[in-house]
Amino acid sequence: PSEWKYVGDGSVILFNKSIDFININGKKNLIEFFGEYWHPKEDEKERTNYFKQFGWDCLIIWQHELKDEAKLVEKVKNFTVSIK
Repeated sequence: PSEWKYVGDGSVILFNKSIDFININGKKNLIEFFGEYWHPKEDEKERTNYFKQFGWDCLIIWQHELKDEAKLVEKVKNFTVSIK
């Protein structure tokens, strides 16, 4: 089973922010998906810093990264390993 749950439907609001995926194994980790049309590059640092102040680690996945599945899987694995 996955350690991530999709909550981008608004079922979880964290510190007044809607998030996309949350870790369900007791770790304070989340994953956000950003589309280049809706988010300038500066949003990534702002979003990760916002959650960091509350003790949460946030991984941003950009829309263009979905084109290379192997690279994307590696990015998520690296994030998961680095936060254990």
